[in-house]
Amino acid sequence: MRTGRIIDRLSGRGGVTRDGAVICEVDYEIIVSQPASGALIPGATASARGRLRVLDGKRNLMDGDLSLQLQDGRVWIFTVTNGNPVSALYMVVQSGGDSLAPNTT
Repeated sequence: MRTGRIIDRLSGRGGVTRDGAVICEVDYEIIVSQPASGALIPGATASARGRLRVLDGKRNLMDGDLSLQLQDGRVWIFTVTNGNPVSALYMVVQSGGDSLAPNTT
């Protein structure tokens, strides 16, 4: 059962950082959702989840505090929930920082 509603889908290429250093380049697909409650609520809490595929650089993203620099300049702090360094594909969820909810003002 879905408890939220999709308010944005983001995709592109970005850099993953650990401890302030870029460790790899990835393709990303991220879905941003907000609790289902009628109309979009500007500034309301949103959550994000998605997947990353490592293109170049360090392939093991299973440890540490990670962030993703999106193509539009935003930074997203995330945690890996499942992944494989061999296939370089990772499932990720938002773990802190600002939401990726679209700015509606």
